[in-house]
Amino acid sequence: MLSSRFHAAFSRLLAPTCLLSLIVCLVCAPARAGTTGSLSGFVTDATSLAPVSGVSVSAVSPSQSATTTTDAGGKFNFLSLLPDTYVISVHKEGYEPKQLQGISVFADQAQTVSMAVLKSLKTIGTVTVRSSLSVVRPGTVTDVYSVNPALTSASAPLGGGGSLDQAYSAIASMPGAFVPPGQMGVNQTVYIRGGYYDQIGYEYDGVPVNRSFDNYPGHSASTFGQQELQIYTGGGSANSNASGLAGFINQVAKSGSYPGYANLSARVGTPTFYHDASFEVGGGTANRLFSYYVGFSGYNPAFRYLDQNNGAGLLNQFPYPQGPTNDTSFTCCFFPAVYPTCNGDATYTNPATAFVNTDPGCFSTFSPVYDFISFIAGRDAIGNFHFGIPHRYDNGRDDVQLLYTSSSQYRQYYSGVNDAGRTLVQGLVDQGDISQPHWPDFFTYPGGTSFLAPADIQPIAYLFPGSPSNRCNNSDTRVTVPGQCPDGVVSKLPADYRDARWDTANILKLQYQRNINDNSYFRIFGYTFYSNTNRSGASRRGIGSGFGATNFDYEVDTHTRGVQAQYVQQISDKNQITAALGYVTAATLRANNLNNFNTRNQQVSNLTNGSQCFATSDGTGDNGFDSYAAGDPAPCNDSISQGTFRHPTAGLAQNPCTSGDIPATSPACRAGAAFLLTYTGNQGGLNSLVPKFTNFALIDDWRPTPKLDLNFSVRISRDEFDLADTNTPGKNFWFGAAQREYCYNPVTLQPLLVPQAPQDASTLTPYVTFNCIVDPSNGVQTVHPDGANGHLLISNQYGRVYTQTYSEPRFGMTYTVNSDTVLRFSAGRYAQQPQNYAIQYNSFEENLAAQLIGFLPFGFNTPRHDALAQFSNNYDFSIEHHFPGTDYSVKLTPYYRWATDELFESANVPTIALSPAFNSGTQRTTGIEVQLTKGDFNRNGLSGVFSYTYTNSKERWSNYQHSTINPVDPYNQDIQNFNLLTKAGGGAPCYQSTADATADPTCTDDAGGAFVAIRNPYYNMAPQPLLDKFGWYDTGLDFPYVSPNTFSLVTSYRHNKFAITPGFTLNQGATYGTPADVLGVDPRVCTANNEAIPSSGGDPLRADYTSCAFAPSSSGSSLGSLFIPNPATSRFDSFGEFRQPWQFNMGLQLSYDINPKVTANLTVANLVNRCFGGSTTPWSKQYPPDKNVCGYISNTFYISNFYNGAGANDTTANGVPLNQYFAQPFVPSYGDVNSFNLPLPLQLYFQVNVKI
Repeated sequence: MLSSRFHAAFSRLLAPTCLLSLIVCLVCAPARAGTTGSLSGFVTDATSLAPVSGVSVSAVSPSQSATTTTDAGGKFNFLSLLPDTYVISVHKEGYEPKQLQGISVFADQAQTVSMAVLKSLKTIGTVTVRSSLSVVRPGTVTDVYSVNPALTSASAPLGGGGSLDQAYSAIASMPGAFVPPGQMGVNQTVYIRGGYYDQIGYEYDGVPVNRSFDNYPGHSASTFGQQELQIYTGGGSANSNASGLAGFINQVAKSGSYPGYANLSARVGTPTFYHDASFEVGGGTANRLFSYYVGFSGYNPAFRYLDQNNGAGLLNQFPYPQGPTNDTSFTCCFFPAVYPTCNGDATYTNPATAFVNTDPGCFSTFSPVYDFISFIAGRDAIGNFHFGIPHRYDNGRDDVQLLYTSSSQYRQYYSGVNDAGRTLVQGLVDQGDISQPHWPDFFTYPGGTSFLAPADIQPIAYLFPGSPSNRCNNSDTRVTVPGQCPDGVVSKLPADYRDARWDTANILKLQYQRNINDNSYFRIFGYTFYSNTNRSGASRRGIGSGFGATNFDYEVDTHTRGVQAQYVQQISDKNQITAALGYVTAATLRANNLNNFNTRNQQVSNLTNGSQCFATSDGTGDNGFDSYAAGDPAPCNDSISQGTFRHPTAGLAQNPCTSGDIPATSPACRAGAAFLLTYTGNQGGLNSLVPKFTNFALIDDWRPTPKLDLNFSVRISRDEFDLADTNTPGKNFWFGAAQREYCYNPVTLQPLLVPQAPQDASTLTPYVTFNCIVDPSNGVQTVHPDGANGHLLISNQYGRVYTQTYSEPRFGMTYTVNSDTVLRFSAGRYAQQPQNYAIQYNSFEENLAAQLIGFLPFGFNTPRHDALAQFSNNYDFSIEHHFPGTDYSVKLTPYYRWATDELFESANVPTIALSPAFNSGTQRTTGIEVQLTKGDFNRNGLSGVFSYTYTNSKERWSNYQHSTINPVDPYNQDIQNFNLLTKAGGGAPCYQSTADATADPTCTDDAGGAFVAIRNPYYNMAPQPLLDKFGWYDTGLDFPYVSPNTFSLVTSYRHNKFAITPGFTLNQGATYGTPADVLGVDPRVCTANNEAIPSSGGDPLRADYTSCAFAPSSSGSSLGSLFIPNPATSRFDSFGEFRQPWQFNMGLQLSYDINPKVTANLTVANLVNRCFGGSTTPWSKQYPPDKNVCGYISNTFYISNFYNGAGANDTTANGVPLNQYFAQPFVPSYGDVNSFNLPLPLQLYFQVNVKI
């Protein structure tokens, strides 16, 4: 059932489109233009090879017709043609007329055609036909692959059928691009020539659609209304509006044609629900002075995974560990282990998966599909109008284009109570592990509440955004707010509720082209592009930890506006100059609402005078060491000076000095302190930075000879980022506190943090004190970030405008060996602006400083981070060849990329709940692309496109700006942390059970019973070598994503009315593995050994793992974790240690023309989906690749050494035998890891297309 929010969004989509449709009826004037290409060539005498002047040359297609005449050198030139397939005709008295059919013109691309004519005494015509799929394109100097509507339709089943209505299947059919199979919805993952998915530029009919916050494409990539899809694997042209390092994708909108047409299509699917419908109409006047295209489409697919039962039968083979009880313990701090009991009532431990819905034991599992997409509703609308304005004094005309597109996509996830299983959820409720599922409501303060307002202001309920308003609120009754549910009453979360996401995109483009004469034109266009992503998830907070699929409330809103002016001049028969000037800006908002942390215990106030905080009572600070007397100065970040929603004045009067709660002579009272609000009720990540991008491009197309085309270009860009103002009293208050109260290590620059258990370590709390201590991990005296004595200064003072300027020179050429062979070469420098989120970090809450302290090791001490543009030098060379006498053609393209200043996007900053990005990487990529084409999908006979890409990509990581560390360092720190426990690294053979890392060299219990000895299992192990910090590793480092070998084939055989079109993709798996794959017990933090545990054998001094806490390390990839060598290899895994399986996916289409106006089509998606090969490992033997197992991930539940007694199967010591799912360090991820999805089962779609 679609939500009311979606209906409202769809209504907004329809209104302006209907208005544009009305224009069709009201306007009876002129048309043409848009995103265009050019076509030029020479006409020569076939006998003498001399140029022939005065030849009439026409280019005719349904979209446009144009005529010109050859000059004295026999040259003709069409500067601006709409993308389409043209018939080129030449005619001159005394020569045979000639036609060349099947010439495809591509947007933003130049192409040359040479024609030789014979003298004759009578008129006899010759017709030459070129395949529409031909890859031989003289004059096209960039490496671009074009997909026409026929190939777009034929490739739809590629990748599993999740992209029937989007361009991603067609992209997967082209060389250079890797689209992991099994995806659906917007923002699908695409990799081009080793580049990351956010390093690709996207345009829709010349309008850039990458949103500036994160460079994700903000449009739906729908193929509805698409005339042409272009994949630039080497990079876009210098005058493109979107920027990207590794590839550029442009969709060209359909235009009207003469004669007109109308098409109606409907499709249904089974066994999983699917239906779609679309209608399009196009037309124009006979003189091409007016054309229109209008279309509407809608599609509603549901999804199942693995098989038609959503993989329910696979849980006994390998359970999918998802849900609230995954940590296998309610008392300790580690994920992996076999615990003897689960609760005080000894609930059955590690139940067989057959009991998953009846026994919520220590290890429960959900259906494998939980948190994956269950349903999508998509809507698209487009109106494209062209108007021609005839010149008064010549035969020319000017062109106006008005384009409007709107798309929306609503998706739901398997995420609610019914999806998890009502029996399981109720069992957890009965055990007291979770609450009754409810709408997650919290607390906040009324709008307009000011910073440092009196703390006795009444809070109000914060209802889950978008939830029903006519209900009582579920806020904690220990804080009284209006509208609360009475005790024992719950405003229930419906059992069929599912988390959801909305994506909308709207483009309005207005373009004017002044055709000055046959040799020049001026074009200017302006546009607005609005996109919005909204994620809404009540399940995780309304049911319990482990439930749910998406954020509590997350929104990215971007309103982009831009303009480009372009002038093109054919200055001679050999030179064409293009100058372009563009400007783009955007109003952006990223709001990651974290008000779900507004519980009764949320800090809201301090005992303060507005600059200094004071203790509310006698006691010890949060660090467990510092003591304070009531009214003494105390850290503002310490709970001893704070109040909460439940106790905003800590149980005292709002002014405890006048009430006598605190001595009048205390420092607090002398300073005039009272309980004041230092948190005004809202928290979360905020980004409202305003980007302003200006670019200028100059292009010279030079054709010194009829065979040689040269292109010289340069693009000069200026990026400006206007940062939001964080200079507020609230944020300044907390920055001042951070300078006095936080500590950092002046050697490593690491802030001193309070360690957390691994499963709780998504964010860490800074260690708070007025007196910095010695760093326990290395013995260095820590200091305050106060700027004194050479210390770093964490500050809220910085410039609010950040700019950078750079140039991108490029060169391209083609050499036409003959009409069947073209050589092409291109070289260029490409840049991509840094994403908004990498420039400034801001928050709704006032205490921004607590999050930013974690950036000190990375060289940043203010909210402003001067991220650099990323650059890539791209080179490629192509041989394009048509086999004479056939309709086969082949293109072979070796390529090379050298990218610098690449962003590392998964840096671990433990004090902030997101992954920042820092410039660090250099990428070196080599490879080869092959494309073989035959025939035409619209003609009888065999036709097809075969693509192959080989990619060899490595990355090297430099130190971050202003820092001494790089992305490899945390993993080397993991290895060093292990080495410290070996004999050679200074470890002890045993440690005391005081859990404070005190060595016990003699491995004997204390006679007085103060401690027992804990054996160090790593003492006699060899120290492990560190990784080469500046070595070359598989691209992606800790998440490699490159498929070295990818193949695709789309082929068709047509006989009159019938066509059969199979297609497949085959891709080799990426690599996987990091040094942080295997967790181990840390003997330094355990309080008991095995002496008191009944056992069938084993070392009595072995640590009782249930008594162990988190590791005392303050460095590494995951603070509080001890990583150890992989027992399967006896060493730490390196980056990319293992190889994922190959994956083969095949689909099929059958079509039949019932009559000239009606065509029926049957699509079979996932006819075959099979994985095979990859590294041979113990886990691949236990879980061999097949139709369901297509990848492996590190096993959070791997037993490692988290067991008691003689081994993991010692049931006397552990209570139960080892769950076999815990037995391997890696387990199946089901689908290809890069697809972030699961394999899809067989699906059938039946479609009827009607031409009206």
